[in-house]
Amino acid sequence: MGGVPPEGRQGGPFLGLGSGTATHGEFQTGEVTSISDTSLEVKSTDGYTKTYVIDAGTVAEGVEKGDTVTVIATTEDGKTVASNVVEPGQRGQRNQQAPPTR
Repeated sequence: MGGVPPEGRQGGPFLGLGSGTATHGEFQTGEVTSISDTSLEVKSTDGYTKTYVIDAGTVAEGVEKGDTVTVIATTEDGKTVASNVVEPGQRGQRNQQAPPTR
């Protein structure tokens, strides 16, 4: 179970497969409806809205209200923390480059 969402879904939970353990996580693609130093709210075209915690480990370069983004997040103890927030066409880390900063 996990990986690709059912057809038509813009986001939601997924299970990552690792070395014998499963990680609960979430991804979502949609419009940034609000952003601050500590949180980000995203609304998908299907109406799904979620607020994500932004912390020191979050990679989100140049993201502003109104941008279309994909959020990769993990949920632990009822708190969903964004690990990556990327805009379409934005590249990820390669060749051990330092991650972008907010």
